[in-house]
Amino acid sequence: MKNLRKINTNKQAFNTLPDKEKIRILATVTSWAPSSHNTQPWHFYVGNNKIRISPDFTKSLPIGDKNHRQLYISLGAAVANTCMAADCLGLSYKKKYLEKNSIFSIEIFFENLQANSFNNQLWQALSTRHSNRLKLLKQNFNQEYSKKILGLVNSEVNIHFVQEEIQKKQLKNIVEEALESSFNNKKFRYELSHWIKPSLSKYSEGMTGYYLGVPWIISFVMPWVIKKFNISKMQKKMHLKWIDSAPVIGIITGKNDDIKSWIQAGEFFGLIATLAEELKIRTGVMAAPIESAYGRKQLQALLNTREHPLIFFRQGFGPAEKHFSPRRPLDKLITYELCT
Repeated sequence: MKNLRKINTNKQAFNTLPDKEKIRILATVTSWAPSSHNTQPWHFYVGNNKIRISPDFTKSLPIGDKNHRQLYISLGAAVANTCMAADCLGLSYKKKYLEKNSIFSIEIFFENLQANSFNNQLWQALSTRHSNRLKLLKQNFNQEYSKKILGLVNSEVNIHFVQEEIQKKQLKNIVEEALESSFNNKKFRYELSHWIKPSLSKYSEGMTGYYLGVPWIISFVMPWVIKKFNISKMQKKMHLKWIDSAPVIGIITGKNDDIKSWIQAGEFFGLIATLAEELKIRTGVMAAPIESAYGRKQLQALLNTREHPLIFFRQGFGPAEKHFSPRRPLDKLITYELCT
């Protein structure tokens, strides 16, 4: 399965398009954002010079993500993609958080849609960023990258890098216990099984066998196996290998543990994952320790912070995935509002 997340454009080509097509391009890049289980839990309301990113609760995870933390983090990552796409094109924009009946959306309004520049390197990184499941190299990062990331920290979100082996051993214990708890839950396994898909191109969401690196034939029985059997031992073995191979574990924390903080954490993660991709630094997310109350408390203790752990990921140099996760067709994601 090839990477279909590709749009060939530049400043001149973009400016020749009608505004509706320009908005579609920006919305397409928005849809490339990462999401838990690749549920793509968003809907885009687009109009003249704006995109509003709203939650699609039909794609939520009632068992694995009871309070919608991962859903709103995914929305934040989508916002980051929109803003980075605009930055690539030199578009000026304003971002606004909207709330109605405790449901949050984010609106990005563009002052105009005339591109003033084109950052090809960042544009390419947006199209190739992916959640990496391969072995990483024990190679230290350039100090410039670390400084750039730490420079993005603000009053609402923070980032902690764990590199020492003693601390990584503690992290492995936290991840093991979180995975054990999750896979002991039959309802969790049943829910997860619905998002594991055979290696067929007809699937536009979820985690397909080719993306997970599973042989073609086995991909057809995977959903049944996950539903019927506790595969926590296999999951723990795989996750511990991922941690062992990563030179750095990153944990994004928030001042608060609420919807707006989740969105902002997702924005922060989307930005740093794409900046890392520019440098061929791969990123892989692990949600289990965040969705475990015990895991979050243990992470707070390990980091010696009162801030709330919101995203747990690994980073390092390494090969790119051969296959990318699928995406739903844009027309399934968009509702047009006064678009001409």
